[in-house]
Amino acid sequence: MDRIENSFAYDQWAAVVQASLRAGGGDCARIVSRPDGRTLFFIGDVAGHDARAAALAIELNTRVSHLARWSSPGTLLQELNAAIEANWPADVFVSAICFLLDPATGRGTIAAAGQVPPIIRSASGCRTVDLHAGPALGLVADERYPERPFMLEAGEILVAVTDGITDPFATGSDVLGLEGLARILPAGPVAPAAVCASVLRATRSFALRDDATVLAISPALTAFTRAALSVADETSLAA
Repeated sequence: MDRIENSFAYDQWAAVVQASLRAGGGDCARIVSRPDGRTLFFIGDVAGHDARAAALAIELNTRVSHLARWSSPGTLLQELNAAIEANWPADVFVSAICFLLDPATGRGTIAAAGQVPPIIRSASGCRTVDLHAGPALGLVADERYPERPFMLEAGEILVAVTDGITDPFATGSDVLGLEGLARILPAGPVAPAAVCASVLRATRSFALRDDATVLAISPALTAFTRAALSVADETSLAA
């Protein structure tokens, strides 16, 4: 199959890299800066690799763009779930994760729908972000998606992925592939774009079997200012 790769850096402290099995894959990603100084991050993985999956990925990108300005992560997932459940066939579903971060403080909130949690790498090792994932979007009508707070300290980097990245690392004792992902994350201070490229390179060594997305953020909290964020351009990437 043809492999299409895209990468995008956001103001140096966040980056996304995607690889699709074909043009118009089912993964989507969105980064939206908000007037309150916080930034919303979203990645989604539509089941399937056909034209229908690609069409829903594009629709998700548009809907997230609209909702991101005012929604909390849980509310955004709830709204997307309702739209998919109402407008798409019953066999269509989307795993997704959404989080809202204040880069000036490192404080954020996160919600997930059938998606593995992000990993935070620090100088002392790796840990997963504590969250309670609800069901994938489009499966259960009127579903609520609980939010959890999290903290990203200075020098730490957060990495969120779709299962096209983690599945190749899965084993009998690590069914989600998170331990395998943690082992290949670069140690030490590394730019988000370099982390994304490194993770995708390691996944490609298994041969790409699914659309794959890596999102990494490291806001350099000690040097970050709200003034810098206020002039940052809104950006997006959607496969």
